[in-house]
Amino acid sequence: MAFINTLHRVIRKSNKDILNFYISNNNLFLKEFNAKKGCNTSIKLIENIEDYLININIDSNDKVYGIATPENGDVLYLYTDNENIIREKKLFSYDSEKYSLIYPYIKKSESTLHIIYLFQSIYNESIYSLFSHYFDGENWHENNIDLVSAHPFVTPFAVTFMSNNPTVFYFKDDEIFACSFKGNEKAWTSPTQITNTHNKKIYFSVLQDDTNLIHITWSEFINEHLVVRYTNGAFNNKGFNSLKITNISEPSNCSYPTVAKIKDILWNMWVQFDRLYSCYSIDNGITWSKPSIDSKSYEEDFIRYKFLTNHASDLSHFKVDNIFGIFNPRISFIGFDRSIES
Repeated sequence: MAFINTLHRVIRKSNKDILNFYISNNNLFLKEFNAKKGCNTSIKLIENIEDYLININIDSNDKVYGIATPENGDVLYLYTDNENIIREKKLFSYDSEKYSLIYPYIKKSESTLHIIYLFQSIYNESIYSLFSHYFDGENWHENNIDLVSAHPFVTPFAVTFMSNNPTVFYFKDDEIFACSFKGNEKAWTSPTQITNTHNKKIYFSVLQDDTNLIHITWSEFINEHLVVRYTNGAFNNKGFNSLKITNISEPSNCSYPTVAKIKDILWNMWVQFDRLYSCYSIDNGITWSKPSIDSKSYEEDFIRYKFLTNHASDLSHFKVDNIFGIFNPRISFIGFDRSIES
């Protein structure tokens, strides 16, 4: 079968109920799987929307919230009301004929709220501004974090959190950079350069594990072929102290590299010739197994999932952001072997 380039947002509540947010025909739908009653009928939430214009999250009380930027220029806040129904309200508007606002991100952290997105003028299509709004419980603060390159196309940024403060990772001038938010100053740090390989890169994935070690994987053009590469490290007073860069895949057409931690095993997964490849590390990224093809990617169409969970078993087993999976007849994650133990 084949890889279908779409992203479903799957949320598992603490009571095992599952919410699946997905785009169909430019509309955002919600399908709920009740752990006791079964599957509910899909509900249409927002019209004129694409995958790159929506972000969904969940708080510690199982309340879903999110942000959406439909094509009419409105920026919408999504929230769960007292009757457990998802509502929307407008945060602000922008002139959609002159600007584009894409890849919105939203995250609650205690009494604060962070919103980050890419903002572009139609008069300069090669550069986006990485912009943030921060609500400290009383006031909003706005920051232009940095400028982001958009060639050959813009790549979504990634966000991790430490001590309730976000760090955003992004591409600039063909390299990976990061900026961190300082809550006491309500401002962002100067950019820290993570890679320095001087090759074009088009996809990447970032994961922060329970020890605050940052794992980064990306697709990089080497001799006109895309290679999955990996490094890890941590921030210190001198910047980002990283491990050596490791080539994970053979030179090919490798796309959407994704790093995940399942129990104590680190996995790297990517799409190559419409098949899902993966390899694993039992020593936190120092050495890696030989890549193999997931057999289910031969048998089933597969997609990408953004997975968020409050369920205790998931939290003890999964450390993921995006992951691959099949969706018919039911949601099932693939790309890693559950039988492998460190």
